[in-house]
Amino acid sequence: MNSKQCRHFYNNLHFLISVIQVKLFVVSCLVVIIVGGDERNEDKMKITQCYCTGFVSDKCIPIDKSGIDETTVSGGSVLHPLDPLSSNEIKNSKRIILESEKGLQGGLIFNTITLIEPPKGDIIKYFLSDTTPPRNSFVRKSLSILWHAKTGDVYEARVNLDKDILESLVRMPEKFQIPLISPDDDDLVHNALIKDRTVQERCKDLGILDMSLIRTATWPIGYIEDRPEYKKLKRPYHVFMYVQNFNGDNAHAHPLPFIVIVDIVGPKIIAIENVPIHDEDYKMGENQGGNSVPKMPSNFDSSLRAPNFLRRTDKPILTYMPDGPSYTLRRNLVEWQNFKIRIGFTAREGVVLHNVMYNKRPLLYRASVSEMGVIYGDPRPPYHRKYGLDVGDAGIGWRANELKNPDDCLGETKFINVTVNNNAGDPVEIKNAICVTEEDAGILWKHVDSWTGKTASVRSHRLVIAFTATTGNYDLTYSWMFYQDASIQFNVKLMGIVSTNMMAVNGSRSKFGGVMLPQVMAQHHQHIVALRLDTEIDGSCNTVETVDVVPLDGSTSSKANPYGQGFTVRKNRLETQGKGGVNTSSETGRVWMVINEGSVHPHSGGPVGYKLIPSNSPKLMQKDDSPILRPIFSHARNNLWVTRYKDGQIFAGGFYKSELGLPDWMEAESNSTIVNTDIVLWHVFNAVHVARAEDFPLMSAEPRDVWLKPFNFFVENPSLDIPSTSTWKKREL
Repeated sequence: MNSKQCRHFYNNLHFLISVIQVKLFVVSCLVVIIVGGDERNEDKMKITQCYCTGFVSDKCIPIDKSGIDETTVSGGSVLHPLDPLSSNEIKNSKRIILESEKGLQGGLIFNTITLIEPPKGDIIKYFLSDTTPPRNSFVRKSLSILWHAKTGDVYEARVNLDKDILESLVRMPEKFQIPLISPDDDDLVHNALIKDRTVQERCKDLGILDMSLIRTATWPIGYIEDRPEYKKLKRPYHVFMYVQNFNGDNAHAHPLPFIVIVDIVGPKIIAIENVPIHDEDYKMGENQGGNSVPKMPSNFDSSLRAPNFLRRTDKPILTYMPDGPSYTLRRNLVEWQNFKIRIGFTAREGVVLHNVMYNKRPLLYRASVSEMGVIYGDPRPPYHRKYGLDVGDAGIGWRANELKNPDDCLGETKFINVTVNNNAGDPVEIKNAICVTEEDAGILWKHVDSWTGKTASVRSHRLVIAFTATTGNYDLTYSWMFYQDASIQFNVKLMGIVSTNMMAVNGSRSKFGGVMLPQVMAQHHQHIVALRLDTEIDGSCNTVETVDVVPLDGSTSSKANPYGQGFTVRKNRLETQGKGGVNTSSETGRVWMVINEGSVHPHSGGPVGYKLIPSNSPKLMQKDDSPILRPIFSHARNNLWVTRYKDGQIFAGGFYKSELGLPDWMEAESNSTIVNTDIVLWHVFNAVHVARAEDFPLMSAEPRDVWLKPFNFFVENPSLDIPSTSTWKKREL
């Protein structure tokens, strides 16, 4: 046995010993054992995929591929088990529920109808073996969240679509009675408001006689503990009010000095509350001096601007691929430059990525935007209640835009239609909701050899899977980007119109926001995003390490650091779920490494892995004991959470707003190991928006990025085989 073989043997032996030390229990994780010696390279790596039968077992039981159709892909008529519900499946879910529960007919509102994904333990073998399950191997099921328009009661209905039966209908306890905003709630609330006599009189007092010019922004109420009279409401909303000067005018330039409290069950107008229009007014808008609706227009529609408003110096940039795109899209399966990705979609999360592989090596089982929300910083009541969840309250999926080329997606673009449901439970198709495109991303790598003068340079291409959701005043584009060097980037662009509120005539400038126009303020706020990354880095048995770059401890002139310039890398392995909550550190350049200790790198001798490069964020502006944070934003107190995989744990803040989500899960299994097992990473980051005049009437895109990059996953740069642009030009000649 030579030295390299010896090192490899002891690496594997060390790993086996560490595994045996874990107490006996049966797990559903999978390990990937790399077979080979010191002569291995990327092409010669042989991978055996197998189940762990127990941590004390030395047996690797190969995956049973019997019944696996190696040739079938989801591009044909056969559905993949993870494909979203079809229009017919949504129709059938509604029909089966109504036929089975006739007593609920006449007032049942269908909140969401979504796919019940098969248990991961049943489907993972197909992912790791890069095969597609036969259609009849998994039962198609749907979960419907419903509420009754007369009582406000909430129900969960599970339908077996293959057997055409209702498996269960459960009336949820009172504490769970806060599901998503239903698809048609905005219109129901708006129509009720403009017809209400009290609201009409209040508008009349402000000189507004044409109620067709009223515009409303419907927000769920979160914190109501200071208003006990609102606690009895089934589904309460507070509605911010605006008016247009004329049809088509930007109503956000004309906010009104009151909000309306509405219970959607009915719907009923409950109360009208004044908002503070003076900086120091903390008494529910008690001081209404100088109360006059701002009239100055500020429109982003160029047709409403002066003639020749658009600049003439801007020239078009065209994207052209003479041979067509490098990717293929078959139904929901995308293949591009060694990547294979399955695209899913839900009304709540929007785009969901399933079964992400690179060169047949697994990376991600599932990735999605688990939660996104915003908290406004104005403490003056009722603005202290101004916060919401774009995912958990509004549902970014069914608010997806119809995208267009070249305005939304430039280049060789293919679009995917998605189907959601309306209040009646009928399918609603959103055309071109997802775009798949390939684009230039600048220089990928370059070097000029100083000895020979030879230049090597390659431009980067990337695959983009994106969608845009409009949640009231904000437009949010979510993009997953894949690069030729096996890197993965998540990008969110914050766009749209800042939420405005009214100031008194000649009122003092508020310290809680920026002035957009005379009498118009936009409050400072903080966006919070939670990504859920179900990693499978070379298999299911993963571990997370916190990695910091730190100076050596020794002082200058010491033996350890004689010249004072030394620094090193410090790693801290996250051992248990209770210790799996940590924060970013820009001072130490903190990243998190997801490693697979069962896959040993042939050169480094250490485990293969991917590093999560976080979006470094300011701290949360809210106090730790703020009632606003609990329960709705409890998941935001850490930038990274690591949990053991568990079916059903999809949303960082819990399925319902009354749940805590991550903090509860961490506490319930605080002593459970998160070493060499099936884990989920939850990266929570935020963006503080200090409003400025340039944000109005439309703000330019504010991007935030998160990266997953290979770290000792390959034996060399995997993009070295990318041809240069000059090579393509020679081919054309």
